[in-house]
Amino acid sequence: MTQVEERKKIDSERVFNMSKPVHSDFLIYWTGRDFDEDRYVDLTSSYSSKTSDKITDLYLERFISILKYGLWMCKSKGDEKININKNLNKKPIIKSPVARACFTELRLSEVRKHALNYGRLGIGVKRYFVFDRLGGPMVYVQERTNNLLFPPFSDFLSNKKEMLSFVKHMCPPGRTPKRYDLFDESEWRIIYSESIREKIEKSDVDNSRKQEILNSFIKPSEIKDKTFQDYIKEHDEEKKLEYLIPLDRWFAMIIYPSLAVKLESERCRKIRCLIKKLKPDLPKGEKPYGDARDEIFNKPIELNLDACRNF
Repeated sequence: MTQVEERKKIDSERVFNMSKPVHSDFLIYWTGRDFDEDRYVDLTSSYSSKTSDKITDLYLERFISILKYGLWMCKSKGDEKININKNLNKKPIIKSPVARACFTELRLSEVRKHALNYGRLGIGVKRYFVFDRLGGPMVYVQERTNNLLFPPFSDFLSNKKEMLSFVKHMCPPGRTPKRYDLFDESEWRIIYSESIREKIEKSDVDNSRKQEILNSFIKPSEIKDKTFQDYIKEHDEEKKLEYLIPLDRWFAMIIYPSLAVKLESERCRKIRCLIKKLKPDLPKGEKPYGDARDEIFNKPIELNLDACRNF
């Protein structure tokens, strides 16, 4: 190989490495844990993710609900604690319960174990879906260590209890040896509450942008659909649901629990119409812009959980 050829090879490898993203471009919201009896099949060792007729129908019903009305934002009922700076601050910090929608930033090849824990239907969005709603990635801290964000070193979070929803331990409290299970989830969150709404309204943000943010959150009681209200009663017995986040142009991916659910979805006219309503066809004769404005016409990628092994 000549010096010129060797130089070209090195340059091409540099371009490849620069263009290969370190993080996934998709954030995935998982759902179905509340009804998916079939998920207890060990997806990490079983070759195929399958759903019974009953669970297939329940997943299709959940998917239709999300397409029509949005992702669920639920509030934790139990106290969550952050054990940090323990030698200096004897009491753990209590996190105020706040409505949140959670997403994972995982390579598709890594999602099976997560789906087993949280439900096997994945709704993927681009990062700007979260940014537009004032969300972001979690701040992970190691339990029983010292950290500058917390008292006695700082009071940055002490008077903003809701913001503690963006803080999480790297692994479940008390677990040894430390395997950093929670940190590996690469979680992002959107949070919302009435006090957050008031802060947004009082802010000096441009009025049109302010209204855009506020319109991104809907109270379930505002939806005058008896079928949907009955659905909430059936699937939200603990009354954790606080808000809904409608999908928009940043809706980018669907990960189905099984091939059966994917095939049923593909032939379900209602689902096809709802997707097309969110993601219409590019108008005839119009050329793509080649930038983010095209996202509204970009149909979501549709995969079943088994196909994710290959990415």
